[in-house]
Amino acid sequence: MVKVRVEGTDRFELFETPISVGKILKKLDFLPFEVLVINKNRLLTRDIVLRDDEEIILRVVYSKG
Repeated sequence: MVKVRVEGTDRFELFETPISVGKILKKLDFLPFEVLVINKNRLLTRDIVLRDDEEIILRVVYSKG
């Protein structure tokens, strides 16, 4: 399972693996330019495939106002 946490909120989701970062963003209704995807202090691109026991953080980087 991959654990996904949206930084600054209490929201987290679990996803079956393997799964790409792009598929996770799509399932959570984020566009790639709206968030930074972070894993172990590394930025991930949407083509990266995640395996078991990974945890990523989504940091929202766009303004809604």
